[in-house]
Amino acid sequence: MDLNLKKLVYVFYLCIGFAVISCNSVGDSNTDCELYRKGNFKYHWQGMNFLVERNDSIQIEKIVGTNYIMKLKLKWIDKCKYEVVFLESNYPFSDSISVKQKTEPIEVEILSGNSIYYLYTAKRKSGKVVSDTVWVDYAK
Repeated sequence: MDLNLKKLVYVFYLCIGFAVISCNSVGDSNTDCELYRKGNFKYHWQGMNFLVERNDSIQIEKIVGTNYIMKLKLKWIDKCKYEVVFLESNYPFSDSISVKQKTEPIEVEILSGNSIYYLYTAKRKSGKVVSDTVWVDYAK
């Protein structure tokens, strides 16, 4: 697998966590995750910029400067935790990666956030835990 494909696969693991918009303060245990079910977000990963549009159950991610798009399905488990399943993409993933993305959900937990960014963890049963930051996109 070439380096760019590996980066994009890893980015996929990160991108599924982009659901949070704001809360009162980082580390606040009273985070109102209901606010994070809809909105526009952005993140940067290994030299690539991503724009995210989401509603309660569908998330669309675009890699800036390319025509690559990923469509994801979200299922909320509780107020701050949800599962993500890959639906489709025009990126040329290998068959084995595509099968895993469509059959093994990623569990995302919103940890904390504020009006500028949010923090989350994401994991598959067969993979490692990924933690990162996503920025709220007010430009939209």
